[in-house]
Amino acid sequence: MSIPFFFKQWGAYGPDGIRRSKKENGRMLGDKEWNEFPVGSL
Repeated sequence: MSIPFFFKQWGAYGPDGIRRSKKENGRMLGDKEWNEFPVGSL
C-alpha cells in the first residue's frame, strides 16, 4: 500500500537555499512534481 504525497510548494527559500518568491522557487521536489492526492472515503 502506498501513501499519496502532495508537495504544495517551496517557501521563500528554495532547495538551493537562495531566497526568492515562492512562485520562482516552484513545486519541483527531487526532479518530480508531486500531485498525488488521497481519495476520501465517505
